[in-house]
Amino acid sequence: MITNRLGTAALFLAVLAIAYAAQPTSLDEKVKALQDLLYRQPAVRMNMDRWKTFVRQQPRNYSMIIMFTALSPGVNCPICK
Repeated sequence: MITNRLGTAALFLAVLAIAYAAQPTSLDEKVKALQDLLYRQPAVRMNMDRWKTFVRQQPRNYSMIIMFTALSPGVNCPICK
């Protein structure tokens, strides 16, 4: 009976975490996170999560300059090296 309640509680918490993660980030939170990243280093390296959050996701009332590089050895890009 206790394990059944623990399983139900764990399932509830998992659903709650997924619902919370699906909520869009507010503009103030996004700008604050970008400022924190820029204080650490002047060029922010984008991964897929950062790309979706800061570039693709609304609301976004700011502009970004994105420089794509091809660091893969198979591409052999002389400018990117």
